[in-house]
Amino acid sequence: MKLAGVILNGGHSSRMGQPKASLSLPDGMTMLEHSVAPLKAICAPLYIVGGDAPATVSPSDNSIHYPDDRPGHGPAGGLATVARLALADAYLVLTCDQPLLTPSLLSRLRSGPPQLAHLFRSQGSDAFFPFPGYYPQTLLAHLLTGTAPPLRSMREVIAAATVEWIDLGPGELALLRGVNTPAEFAELCQQHGANRAAR
Repeated sequence: MKLAGVILNGGHSSRMGQPKASLSLPDGMTMLEHSVAPLKAICAPLYIVGGDAPATVSPSDNSIHYPDDRPGHGPAGGLATVARLALADAYLVLTCDQPLLTPSLLSRLRSGPPQLAHLFRSQGSDAFFPFPGYYPQTLLAHLLTGTAPPLRSMREVIAAATVEWIDLGPGELALLRGVNTPAEFAELCQQHGANRAAR
């Protein structure tokens, strides 16, 4: 089975006020590079969907960029692009603003029935997280290109899918956080700088 990595890089970054993917952390790596690193450690090829062709990823990452088929339609639009392209049998999908993910955490999404979506949720509650997630091509094609009208939100997609849930505790859930505002980015930089200083 061919498993590919996908990073959704669409959206207007309206709350951040500037493109999130190109923001640099104290180590000099961009947010997008921090998203790429754990993903390329466990699967290849790697595709970046949406936004401009990224200049913030090293050529050694061998990523391929595709424009979004449905600009302005959020992550479901990005996944619809992936479904149309049929790039692999299944995908590990995350967003460009999740810089705290680790290869070990992403690897947990690979376990389970290959025909189902595999997603994280908060242990002991109904809170779930569409990204990062494992999505089979057959499921995306059925839900995002085979329905009329196509599903337009991740909540609709997940409600219509059969999901293998993976429960996470508070410490692991913190690694899923997205960075969407200047205040959140400043907090991340402060945390990142403190972690580096402690090494």
